[in-house]
Amino acid sequence: MTSVERVGQNSYPVSPGSNEFIERPKYAVLSYTWGRYERKPSNASHPRLKIDGLDWEIPAIDSSHFTVENFQDVLDSIRTESRRLSTLNKLGGSTLPAIECDFVWLDVACIHQTDTVLKAKEIGQQGKIFRQAAYGFIWASETSSKALTDIWTDLEALIDIGRTFDPSHMPILDRALCSARQLVFDPWFSSLWALQESQLRKAARVISADGRVIVANPLFVIVTFEGVYQTGDTAALSRIRALVEIVRQVGYSDQDHNPNTAFSAARHRKTSLSQDRIYAIMSLYGLKLRFNKLAYDPYAYPLEDLEYAFASALCESRPALSQYFTHTVEPKSGITWQLTHASRKVAGFTTGVGLVNNELRITATQSGAAKFTGHIFGLASAVALNCRLRFDIDEYLLAKHDNIKAAVDTEREATPWDQPDEGLVGSHSELAKTMLAEFSEQDLFLLRLRPPYGWERSLTDCPCVILRRVHASRPYFVRLGICYFWASSHGRGLEDGYHIDWIQVKGKLF
Repeated sequence: MTSVERVGQNSYPVSPGSNEFIERPKYAVLSYTWGRYERKPSNASHPRLKIDGLDWEIPAIDSSHFTVENFQDVLDSIRTESRRLSTLNKLGGSTLPAIECDFVWLDVACIHQTDTVLKAKEIGQQGKIFRQAAYGFIWASETSSKALTDIWTDLEALIDIGRTFDPSHMPILDRALCSARQLVFDPWFSSLWALQESQLRKAARVISADGRVIVANPLFVIVTFEGVYQTGDTAALSRIRALVEIVRQVGYSDQDHNPNTAFSAARHRKTSLSQDRIYAIMSLYGLKLRFNKLAYDPYAYPLEDLEYAFASALCESRPALSQYFTHTVEPKSGITWQLTHASRKVAGFTTGVGLVNNELRITATQSGAAKFTGHIFGLASAVALNCRLRFDIDEYLLAKHDNIKAAVDTEREATPWDQPDEGLVGSHSELAKTMLAEFSEQDLFLLRLRPPYGWERSLTDCPCVILRRVHASRPYFVRLGICYFWASSHGRGLEDGYHIDWIQVKGKLF
């Protein structure tokens, strides 16, 4: 194999030093994990993949993880499978276009391994590289061909059992749960870089350790199954919830393309360098961080600085999405607005990258607070109008406020997140009243994350941030969580007397 360097925007020489170029070649991408298995210190005697045309040395990998021969077999399988898929598509066996590709993008051969500036530059292109690939592949390097075949068989069986529970489904659910646990035990599912790559290529196919078996990603069967299967059986529900929790922890739970899902899952992943907790995820948001100093070494910045820079950039580019989370631990004083790795994407909320609000502006400041311009509405007024409300409170608050925790527990019993259309009116209103009593009616507000398009014509919902005013005379707030807010109640619309007086405010989030 030979690595060829890009010339200009998207031209590649047919061989190193050639004056003949290929424009925009079609290629496959391989996602795999190797960083934590690199042999250090390494020496010339350690076997490594042979690739010509490089001015750096391919890292040597511990053979207990995979061997050079395994690596070569997998690359050969990718070439064969890409050609098979192209032929199948040409014959009409797939709805995908017929794409022939003789190139594969491989990080150790396409990202400079010793020059940190060049490395950081190419890493910044990774989102585009993965999205534009003709085919994507995942190498489960410690999952045998037999194991992968059995896992696929067990999870594929979920597709065939229908949508309504029957006692005969229990063995199928048990096997599926066992196989899902076995699959995510593969090191690929604990790699942080692999998390970003899995989101960029959701249709990537999974390759076994020896490259002999290639299947569609079995975990997406669970995502589809969860959305259509209905049961009230307690034992079946426990299996389904365990399956859902597995895919949530590896970042596959959503079909709405919300990158905050992957950001939340990142805390369960491993990485060699702490800074990669930002660098290995920011392509999902289309962000590039820019700094005024230490540009020669992006890894000179501590993780805390990178987290702040990332959250600040997200506020600037997608202010609504930047607030679409809840805190699992108490944030540092003055930065309740900041998305961190201890945050989680809000369960049951079905919006993502498309969450756009041109009226909302959030700008982080040097002091840590964030200035914002947006529209707010009093929570007490929403309760008085009998608006439908649904909450996801920042978890650390529950340990501080027993009354709120008791109300939240009651709401969760009445309205499980996996049954979002049940019990929308009732217990959540009691939670709102409890919060108003705990924090004062005059101090709680809802900051809308989405404009009220269509509210005069339909029962349109509105996700909001719950704000608590912390200054008697100035618009200074802290956030308490997320509220899903319906501008109508009991089937009645705005024409029946409901009117929401949103107030534009310029304030600060602490």
